[in-house]
Amino acid sequence: MTISKKEILLVTILSLVVGSLFIAPPLAIKYHYEQDGNEFVLAQLKTYRDEVYSYLPRAREVYDGRFPPTDLSLEGYKATPFGSVPPLLLGGLIYVFRGDMNAAYLAAQFIFSAIIFALLYLTGRYLFNSWRWALFFSAVGALTPALINVFNFDFKGDLKILFDYTVKQFVPFVRTQIDKLRLARIDEPLLTYPIYWAAILTFLIFWKKPSVKMALSTAVLSGLLVYTYVHHWIYWTIFIGLTFLYAFWRRGTNQKLFKNYCVLLGFLAIVLLPFFVNFWLFNQNPGSVDASYRFTVFETRELGIGPRHYKDYVAYLILAILVWLAFFKKPRKIDGEDWWRPKEWGVIFLALIGAIVVARNIQVVLGETITPAKWDNAFSPAFFIIFIALIYDFFKRWSRQAPVIGKWSGRILVLLSVLVFAKYAVNPISIYSNPNPETLAYYKFPNEVVDSWRWINNNLESEPKILTPSYVTSMYLMSYTSARPFVPRGLLSLASNFEIEERFLIANKFFQVPPADLRMQLAGEFDRGCSAFDCFPDTGINLNKPLFQLYGGWFENRKLKDFLNDRDLTEARDRKLDELLTRYKNLEADWEKVDIDYIYYGPWEKQLNGGRTFWGNPSLKLVYENTEVQIYKLLNK
Repeated sequence: MTISKKEILLVTILSLVVGSLFIAPPLAIKYHYEQDGNEFVLAQLKTYRDEVYSYLPRAREVYDGRFPPTDLSLEGYKATPFGSVPPLLLGGLIYVFRGDMNAAYLAAQFIFSAIIFALLYLTGRYLFNSWRWALFFSAVGALTPALINVFNFDFKGDLKILFDYTVKQFVPFVRTQIDKLRLARIDEPLLTYPIYWAAILTFLIFWKKPSVKMALSTAVLSGLLVYTYVHHWIYWTIFIGLTFLYAFWRRGTNQKLFKNYCVLLGFLAIVLLPFFVNFWLFNQNPGSVDASYRFTVFETRELGIGPRHYKDYVAYLILAILVWLAFFKKPRKIDGEDWWRPKEWGVIFLALIGAIVVARNIQVVLGETITPAKWDNAFSPAFFIIFIALIYDFFKRWSRQAPVIGKWSGRILVLLSVLVFAKYAVNPISIYSNPNPETLAYYKFPNEVVDSWRWINNNLESEPKILTPSYVTSMYLMSYTSARPFVPRGLLSLASNFEIEERFLIANKFFQVPPADLRMQLAGEFDRGCSAFDCFPDTGINLNKPLFQLYGGWFENRKLKDFLNDRDLTEARDRKLDELLTRYKNLEADWEKVDIDYIYYGPWEKQLNGGRTFWGNPSLKLVYENTEVQIYKLLNK
C-alpha cells in the first residue's frame, strides 16, 4: 500500500471536515440558546445519558487530580476495574479548557471523530488497496449509523429503520434534524474506537507482513484495550487467540508469521500485567463482590443464547457461509494481483465471526461473564469490515464479466461518499437557520442550576462533600463541579451495598422524604404528574430511577438466562424494598455525625421531599440562594 502526498492531504482535510460536522449541530443549538439569554448544557441526562451517569464524572475526577478515578464519593479505594484511558483523555481536555465541560466535550467530538475517520480510511485503504473504496468505507463508517446501528442489528424489530440507516443516508436532504452523530458518545465509542480501530489496523498489517516491529505495535494497542473498554479487549483477545491457533497450525509453511506471533503474545502479556495486578487488588476489597453484581457480572456457565440474541446467531452463521463461499469454496481469480489473497483474508473474517460466538459464551469456560448488553459495539467493526469486504469482492467478480462495472464502480463510490458528506453538512445548516422546536426543547435546562454549579466552583473549597438525596443532582455535581456527593452511585462506587444503602437512606431521612414516597420512588411507581417536555428536566429519572442508581445491574447475583429472557424480578425487588424501608423507618439522622460540608436543595430535591425546606435549622447556614437552588453550610464543620 502506497499513499501519495496528495492522498495524505485529502485525508487530512476530510478528517477535519468530519470533526467539524460532528460539532456543528450542537454549536448551532448553542447559538440559539445563547441568543435567547439561556445557558447551554451539552451533556444532560436527556441528551447524553450514559455520559452523565458515569463517564463525565470519572473524567472530571481526573481533572480534579485523582488518577486513576476510583470511588467518586468515598475515600480509601485504590484499585478499580474500570478503564483509565478514556477519562484521562477527556480529563486532559477539561484541563485545557479550564474546567469548561461543554468546550472539552466539543473538542473531544472534533478531535476523536477526525481520528476515527482517518483510521477507518487507512483500514479501508489497506484492505482494498483503493482510495475510492477507502473513502466510501470511512465516510459511511464515521458519519452514518451503519457502523454502530446497522451492524448492531438495531433494525431487527422494524425494517423501516434499516431503510433509514442505509438508503436515506445517501439522500442529502434533512427532514429530521440530527442533534448528535452516532459516534459522538463517550466513552463508547468516541474515546474507545480510536484505540480499537488502531489495534485492528496494526493487526491487519501484521497479518500480511509479520515483523517484530508490527508485533510490538499490535501488542501495545491490543493491550491498551483492557485499559479502555473491557468488552473490546475480551473480544479482540479471543480473536488474537483464534488467529494464533491458525498460525500454530500453519507454522510449517509460514514460520515467520508463527515466530512473530509468539513475540506479539509475549509483548501483550507485559502490557496486560498491570491490569491483572490491579484486578487482583480490586478483588481484595471487601465490597468487590457487591460491586461486581452492580457492574452486571454474572457467575454462571450458561450458554449466552436468549430470545433477544438467537437471530444474531443465525446472522453469524449466514455471514460465515458467505465468507466460506467467497474466500474458500469459490475464491475469485486475481490475475496476478498479489494484494487480495482470498484465503488470507477469509481466515481473518472467519476468526472475527468465531470470536463473537466465543465472547458471547466465554462464561462456559471462565464461569463468569460481563453484561451482554455491551457487546454490540465490540462486534460491529468486525461486521462492518466483513460486509464491505464481501461487497468489494462481489464487484471485483462482476467487473471481470463486465469491465464497465469496474470502470464505473469507483466513480459511484465517490459519488455516494460525497452525498453522505452533503447530507451531514446540510443538517447543521438546517438547525442554525430553522431549528425544530423539539430540537431546542430537547436541550432545555434550568439556568439557576447552572448558576449554582458556577458558584460552587468559584466559592467552595476543593472537593466539598455535599448532601442531596437526588441522584440527578449528584450526577450533575460530579460532572460539572469538584463536589463529592455524600450518596455514592452504585455503578461508580467500589463500596458494599450496605454502605451505599445506608448513605442513601440517611440522605432521604435528612430531607424528610415520607416512607411511602420513598418506596414508590424505589419501585419506579411515583406519579410524575406530567409527561414528556411538559415535565421539569429529568423528572422521570429523579423520581423513578433511584433503584437503578443504587444497584446498577442488580444487588445480588443474577442468572444469565434471567437477563437474556427479560424475566420479571419484581419479587426480589420487593423483598429488597421491604428491607430498606424497615431500616429507613428505624433510622435516626444526626447532624453531628454526618460527614458532609454542605447541603444542596434544588428543584429535584423539592420533587423528592414535597418542598420541605431547611429554614430555621440551627445546624445550617444559608450560603447561596437563587429562585431554584439553596445551598446550606453545616455549621459544625
